[in-house]
Amino acid sequence: MRVTNSLSVFVVLFFRIILTACAGGVFTDGRFQYMVEDYVYEGDSAVYIVGMEDTLRTVTTLVLPSSVVHNGYEYRVTGVGENAFARNGCVEQVVIGEGIEAIYDYAFFDSPLLQSIVISSTVDYISSSAFGFCPNLRSISVDRRNEIFSSPEGCNVIVDEKNKELVLGCRTSVIPKGIERIGESAFYGCLGREELSIPEGVVEIGSGAFSACAGLRSVVLPHTLERIGDFAFWGCTQMKSLYIPPNVSSIQAPLFGKCWMLDTIEVDTLNPVYDSRYGCNAIVETASDKIISGCGNSRIVEGIKEIGEAAFVHSSLRTVEIPQTVTLIGERAFACCIFCTSMEVDVQNPVYDSRQGCNAVIETVTGKVVAGCAKTSFVDGVDEIGAYAFVGMYMPPYFIIPEGIRKIGDGAFGFCEGLDLVFIPNSVEEIGTSAFHSSSLRHMYWNASVDEIPENSFSDCKNLYAISFLKGIKSIGSYAFRNCSGLFYMQLPRGVEYIGYNAFEGSPCEKQIKKNYASVLSSDYGQLQRSIREGLYED
Repeated sequence: MRVTNSLSVFVVLFFRIILTACAGGVFTDGRFQYMVEDYVYEGDSAVYIVGMEDTLRTVTTLVLPSSVVHNGYEYRVTGVGENAFARNGCVEQVVIGEGIEAIYDYAFFDSPLLQSIVISSTVDYISSSAFGFCPNLRSISVDRRNEIFSSPEGCNVIVDEKNKELVLGCRTSVIPKGIERIGESAFYGCLGREELSIPEGVVEIGSGAFSACAGLRSVVLPHTLERIGDFAFWGCTQMKSLYIPPNVSSIQAPLFGKCWMLDTIEVDTLNPVYDSRYGCNAIVETASDKIISGCGNSRIVEGIKEIGEAAFVHSSLRTVEIPQTVTLIGERAFACCIFCTSMEVDVQNPVYDSRQGCNAVIETVTGKVVAGCAKTSFVDGVDEIGAYAFVGMYMPPYFIIPEGIRKIGDGAFGFCEGLDLVFIPNSVEEIGTSAFHSSSLRHMYWNASVDEIPENSFSDCKNLYAISFLKGIKSIGSYAFRNCSGLFYMQLPRGVEYIGYNAFEGSPCEKQIKKNYASVLSSDYGQLQRSIREGLYED
């Protein structure tokens, strides 16, 4: 009898475990949506919250539970999933219940009304993006029993005690003593903060730590600071000046993109690694004479040998003057400098020129445009538009690429605003990937001699509504016209031999392409369609 009872209990537990493991997917308890985790042991199963029911869309206070009962079985709630409550326009207060251990990527991202968060004692992981861009957040508290995180009284921060790292801050934060690191994206999107003084003892500012702090006017960095991560001050649109202390030995670029008001950058004269020589208002790597990051008021002074990759990205530079000493310009060095209308290279420069006042930087030996602007003119001897040469620039509405240009490089006109019509001549033999990605392009006259449209070439060109390829095209790469939401008409030549995976995904002409060119769709694409028809994959 005892054996029989034990066997019955075992069978019940076994099938409960199997049913729990197989439950998978998403279920709801009438308030929140839950995802069953993969692991199951000893009859125990855990779920994490992945969203909320529509009935809660107007709730201002969210209290997240530690357990939930579904179909007669109780699950432990252990986490808040990716994007679970992102872009919620109503929630003002969040209370993380006991038992919840993790808050994943973008869980509460871009919650404009969120003012208060309460973290339970069991939370041991918080993604750096979990509370990003919550501009009204002003009250942060952590249960005193939490062994990983703390929130010193009156500081309104979350601190990782073991690593002495400030994980999350807000508009009312006071950075406590003893902190050594400002964590990645710690103050991301903190719009209400105008001034900030980082205390002595902090040695590192993480990537994107103060990104999108649009109201931040003044930042005082400590003398103990040694490392600054990339994008640390990206989008601080009101910041006017920054002083780099003497012990900073590692700066990852880009640093200042979209800091439109920034006009003064000063490196301490005792710093052995970086300098801002001759008041150039830029950060120069001393040993290599390379500008790694600059602003709208920067000067590329004589003696500079290199301009680093993305050094002036999204800056308010209006004029670019390249001295004779510069022999290397990194990709995207002047990307998205939308105010720039003048580019001039010293006539003594051995590597670059701006021949015939063309308002561009040209690689002399190859005739390649390395960087251009809205007022660039194409002159004799130029036969290539280099990678990212015009990326993110504000362009004239009608842009004629002249005969003689053979190649358009990767991303050459990506993210260009103002661009309406482009004429591509017969001389063009090659176009790089993402050449016009996310540009404002509406019309294109195509007369090129290329046989391939590479991947992402025109993806996310939402204004593009009609294009006709009358000759030559044999292959269209993956995602080439993805998300061209205005593209209703597409004419392809009969000789097309291959259309890549999701080449027209999200474009109105996708149905037409599938119907007329089914035989040349990529094998991956075809397999996906077969899976949908057979019910193996839900579109």
